[in-house]
Amino acid sequence: MMSIFQMFKLFDSIFESYLKKYKCEWFVLFDSDDFIRVENTIAKALGISLIELDNHIAYKQWYMNMANDL
Repeated sequence: MMSIFQMFKLFDSIFESYLKKYKCEWFVLFDSDDFIRVENTIAKALGISLIELDNHIAYKQWYMNMANDL
């Protein structure tokens, strides 16, 4: 089982791959309709659904950290 730190690194890595793909600033991607693609990829990496991702403790904490930085 991954630690929260390892999960954050995974989430960041996935997010960064989309930043490179879309060539935009992090806050633009985070606040766009394309963010669902990031979430889908994270859910897939964890082997869970998007609904389960919404209730995943580490994901919620990572998401809130990003939202607070906006």
